[in-house]
Amino acid sequence: MAIARAGKRRNKLAPSLLADDITFLIAKARSMATAMANQRLNRYDLDLRMYSVLSVVKHGDGPSQRELADFLVLDARQVMYVIDALESRALVERTTDPADRRSNIIRATEKGLDVVEKAEHIVRQVEDEYLAVLDPDQVQNLRTLLNRVVNPPTGLDED
Repeated sequence: MAIARAGKRRNKLAPSLLADDITFLIAKARSMATAMANQRLNRYDLDLRMYSVLSVVKHGDGPSQRELADFLVLDARQVMYVIDALESRALVERTTDPADRRSNIIRATEKGLDVVEKAEHIVRQVEDEYLAVLDPDQVQNLRTLLNRVVNPPTGLDED
């Protein structure tokens, strides 16, 4: 019954100009995927932000909190909160950056590496399910286009 009401509401709102706004669609797709991932990651007492930090730390070369915040496009306080939560569960550890004593380097612990490996499978599974409405070529095109938007080629502003 709730699904039927949601369907009617969706149809009623569909003619809005917002329904075709790319920024809105990206935000809505992100919200839907995040909710799906958070629900599944909950079995490891993680959410997508925690997973993201663990994944970057696993694949990075000892990033600083500032580098994590910049890469993940999160406020430094949000990253600090996430790192605190991960550190309290012994999934990451902070060490002082020898090159800049004011900065902390974040590294995954063995336990953190084990958890993130399991979580990566869940996130890939969510992505596969979420994008199942697209064929493999469309998924690859979407990935390529989003990467182009997120990481534009250098020199576009020069002239």
